[in-house]
Amino acid sequence: MKKIIMLFLNTFAIVLSAIELPVVTIESSKLEETSQESTSTVNIIDKKKLAITSVKSIKDLSSVISNTNISGIGNRSDKTFTIRGISNYVAYESSVAMYIDDVPIPFSYGFGMVDMHNIKTIEVLKGAQGTLFGKGAESGVINIYTNKPTKKFQAKARLWLL
Repeated sequence: MKKIIMLFLNTFAIVLSAIELPVVTIESSKLEETSQESTSTVNIIDKKKLAITSVKSIKDLSSVISNTNISGIGNRSDKTFTIRGISNYVAYESSVAMYIDDVPIPFSYGFGMVDMHNIKTIEVLKGAQGTLFGKGAESGVINIYTNKPTKKFQAKARLWLL
């Protein structure tokens, strides 16, 4: 009987020492919820991931986020963003909503407004998001959160070799 009790205590100790993953809070949902509690498919890219990936501009997001594609004709107002195969046409309103610090940005102009050095997190919500963000979010939402301003002088430089 004593050996059986020791066996169960040992398995209980193993369960208690399980590794817990850090909690990621989704800011876009307008509710305090973690990525595990969310019913939407959410991709979150933070500062650390931006630093180690090849993302130099908002156009490079499709190389990091699955089921997305950015294509364009030339100038920045002719870009189209596709999430899960649903995209916008240049002549029509975008089906992907874009927000910078919870301020809606017309998607065709949003490409040139984002300074990648000042980004805290990028959240891409896939699927229809009309209940939270209104029209123009049929295929998804891109939320970009920037760093909060400080009173210290800061500078950052990067060099890319082509």
